[in-house]
Amino acid sequence: MPRSKTQSPPANASVPTARVVPLTEFKLDQANTRKRTDRGKATIRASLDQFGAARSVVADRDNVIRAGNGTLEQAIEAGMEALVVEPSPNQLVVVRRPDWTPTQAIAYGVADNRIPKLAVDDDEALASVLEGLQEEGFDLEAVGYEDPELDALLAGLGGDDDDSDTDDDPDDGDSDPGPGPTSPSSDKLGVVAITLTRSQYQRWKARKAEIGINSDTAAFVKIAGLEG
Repeated sequence: MPRSKTQSPPANASVPTARVVPLTEFKLDQANTRKRTDRGKATIRASLDQFGAARSVVADRDNVIRAGNGTLEQAIEAGMEALVVEPSPNQLVVVRRPDWTPTQAIAYGVADNRIPKLAVDDDEALASVLEGLQEEGFDLEAVGYEDPELDALLAGLGGDDDDSDTDDDPDDGDSDPGPGPTSPSSDKLGVVAITLTRSQYQRWKARKAEIGINSDTAAFVKIAGLEG
């Protein structure tokens, strides 16, 4: 079987240069709309210790980290350094790790899918950022939102802390809707309905993220010690 050859880039292709700099040259994004839980921070650090750096973070021209703030914090504590590349918009940065064993490669894929779930949205900050983008005429679809979703987010933030919210979480796509109507063949013996204030609801979401459970019902059972 003929061996594949590495193709050289076209003569007119832009080849980004790479340089090594201290991570302390970069700054956290003060407009970041995600909050890392203690468990999330610990998991990022454990991942860096186990796998080393794999996913790249993204900085703007002012060295503000726009994607990967949690990773930057933990990488600085771990004493790592930054390998900086400046690709053109049509070049995707691929981090290749030939040193991984097959087991490590599989495990990293699990960690990469899991770690983002161990953080929660700061809905108030998110709404503010989305409003600003909308006012600038920026296409919200490029950041995963549509105008009706922003309207719903703002509606959920309306009023003061005495306003009640229901236990519906639009961010939890796989959240358990809770026990349904009982029947003789069902082991669901009742429905527990709880009304929370907005601040209580935000703390509840953070608590679910800390224990790694998206389902409201499963999280309640876990925290209340009702398993079994």
